[in-house]
Amino acid sequence: MKFKLFTILILFGYLGTSQNNNEQIASIEKMAKFQVLRLESTHGKIEIEDFCIIDSMISSKFFKTKILNQIGFKSYLFVEVSFAEVDFFEFHTKGIDVENLFYNRFILAYDIINKRFYKLNGFLNNEFPIFYKSVILKSDARVKKILLKKNRKSIKYFKKHFTVSGLELDILVENIEDINNWKIPVLRPSASRLFIDQYGNYDIL
Repeated sequence: MKFKLFTILILFGYLGTSQNNNEQIASIEKMAKFQVLRLESTHGKIEIEDFCIIDSMISSKFFKTKILNQIGFKSYLFVEVSFAEVDFFEFHTKGIDVENLFYNRFILAYDIINKRFYKLNGFLNNEFPIFYKSVILKSDARVKKILLKKNRKSIKYFKKHFTVSGLELDILVENIEDINNWKIPVLRPSASRLFIDQYGNYDIL
């Protein structure tokens, strides 16, 4: 309940009225889908002539979004995007419509004030270190002093005072200096972005 209440307070504090809230949240969720969508990968390619239909594709069954509850972050929204990436390109490039979709999960933080996204889970390039610096810049002097040190005390403080449902922030902050260490399962990109063979070799998809 505390998670949800804090998130609601953030929404009303920065986005305004309930109606304005709903409109802006829908807009943010739509932009988050665009952040997840790759125009070209081993799964397929979206050609220039297809750009006119991207908007309808973004609103398709291949994407699902939700706002994650959080504590501690004063001007950020956290968006989870479930994207059936492989099935999406099967449908787009080959016209194969799969009934039982397989979704991969991605999580982004949206800075309400600066209007930008940070990719925190599921992506090939994790932007948590950049996001962490952004959080520090918005903190008061006392918190800023603690977090800037990047030592055991700062990690302990961050883990205690900042939480996002469904996002393992403790693992991210503990590995902030080696955030793209794919040997750690939590730090790996989604299965639609990275293949690991039986010998531990990586293939970017």
